[in-house]
Amino acid sequence: MVFILFFISMVNCNSCLFCLDDIQSNESRNLLEEFCSKNETFNMDGRCCFKNGTFLIGVDLSNCKLQNLDMYRNDLLDIQKIQWLAVNQNPNWTLNNYRGFIELTLLVIDKPQNCDKQFCNQSLVKNGSATYVCASPINPCVNKECANSLTESKMNVQDCPENSICHQDGPGLFECNCAKDWQDYRCLRKQGFPLTQWMVGFSVATILICIVLRILQRKGLKNGKELLQQRRFLDS
Repeated sequence: MVFILFFISMVNCNSCLFCLDDIQSNESRNLLEEFCSKNETFNMDGRCCFKNGTFLIGVDLSNCKLQNLDMYRNDLLDIQKIQWLAVNQNPNWTLNNYRGFIELTLLVIDKPQNCDKQFCNQSLVKNGSATYVCASPINPCVNKECANSLTESKMNVQDCPENSICHQDGPGLFECNCAKDWQDYRCLRKQGFPLTQWMVGFSVATILICIVLRILQRKGLKNGKELLQQRRFLDS
């Protein structure tokens, strides 16, 4: 029985399996050690920092030759809970790979040539370092103009359409979600019974019917008068 419980605990215990064949950056490894040593509930395992030995809150993906995260999707099911991320020394990394990392408090990337203050609210760059540390990555829903530090070009964040709300979807990334009771393309259709539209349509239809009936009534009276006059003429 004791052996079974021990085996189950070993199965449930997370292990770090990221980029086992690649050598991580010394700089990002030191930064991860610093982050993971700040809390007694955190423990470091290779490229990872776990909370209570279970929840992944920090991962160092430096020098992993990554273009995307497809091969690690099963290991990053809760990327929205990750607080620390390093992706430096990945030349093919793209901005879209940051989608879902909405709780990041620190991001390590290759040092950009410009637009650094746009992408991050605070810089911790060391002289001569090729690594750039972003503390509190930018929220484009608050900052209407942010920068793509990977392509060194700015992107203009347009306001979300009417009846929608801007939500951060990662550092420098956003998405527009429909507000409550609104749906469909550009959030133009409201859920539930459209009382206002129904009342307008009903009122217009009622007015049109009244006009038609009034016209028919007048036409009927006119025809009745003509018939009465014809009968009087014939009787005379």
